[in-house]
Amino acid sequence: MNCLSDRVHAHLLDSAHVKQQMVEACVESIIGAADLIAEAFRSRGKVLLCGNGGSAADCQHMAAELVGRLTTDFEHPGLPGVALTTDTSFLTAFANDFNFEGVFERQVQVLGKVGDVLIGISTSGNSINVIRAVEAARAAGIGTIVLTGSGGRLAGIADVAISVPSTNSQYIQEAHLAIEHILCDLVERDLFGAKDVQNPKHGHTSAVQNRRELPFDPELIVCDFDGVFTDNRVYVDENGIESVVCNRSDGLAIDFLRDKSSLVILSTETNNVVARRAEKLRVEVWHGLSDKKKALMDLCNDRNVELERVVFIGNDINDLGAIEICGYSIAPADAHPRVIAEVDHVLENRGGDGVIREFCEVFLGM
Repeated sequence: MNCLSDRVHAHLLDSAHVKQQMVEACVESIIGAADLIAEAFRSRGKVLLCGNGGSAADCQHMAAELVGRLTTDFEHPGLPGVALTTDTSFLTAFANDFNFEGVFERQVQVLGKVGDVLIGISTSGNSINVIRAVEAARAAGIGTIVLTGSGGRLAGIADVAISVPSTNSQYIQEAHLAIEHILCDLVERDLFGAKDVQNPKHGHTSAVQNRRELPFDPELIVCDFDGVFTDNRVYVDENGIESVVCNRSDGLAIDFLRDKSSLVILSTETNNVVARRAEKLRVEVWHGLSDKKKALMDLCNDRNVELERVVFIGNDINDLGAIEICGYSIAPADAHPRVIAEVDHVLENRGGDGVIREFCEVFLGM
């Protein structure tokens, strides 16, 4: 019995010692990896994950945390994480017809795009199929992060390498799980935690608790259409007719706004989708624009409104000119990183998830 107890103690203490060493060896690389992942999500990218055995299980675990959630401190939407270890039909077919070394590489080539991030997990740092996947990602302009032990090739070929200071596979895997949880926590708080206030009754963020005051009473509220009312995706049928998905809660918010201020949509789109939706909502729209900054100035001149009394809600780089000259600027959670960096306030909702509704709740007391 004493021998068993000693073995348990030794494993737990040795594993804990590895984590203590990580405080000195891995903190900066963990933060760097979290920044890379958050940047990908802000740019509407996704995270792909690959690994073998226990590391494959880690991929599925981390993808589940991203798509679901890790923290319960505040409500937030899921994030696109895809484990490349789960499609047994593809994995067995490719391994049988070609080889196992390319099972992740092929998926990266097919599913990955610029703006995504690949996370490769290997306790040895020498898993050939993970190495090939990382090399394919780099060739495609996809960001790369690797979780390894203290040796192997992977650390030298990735954008960010988190190398656990150990050669013991068990301790490395136990440390990898802690790292994966930390990464998810940092990313969630980076993207959605600016208003990290917990409702003591319900355990989630409340719009009432997050109430903010605008620095002025807005005379005009101006917003983009795509990426604000929608999630920026366009659906095209076989006849080439485009359609988008909007959130009904924004319609309720616009009804609320009618007694508070005027709302105008500025859009670069030339199709009928924007005009039809604006007509349905009974909102004025200026569309087919090439310069939103000039359009906003012209709009204010027409309405005899000072730019300093305008709230602008935008999500992409063609909104930056308007953001620069308005009195107060706001962006959805998934706006372009340059927009996120410039605006006065970032909402919790992503485009198409009720951005106008959240604005009304947070700033106007809806």
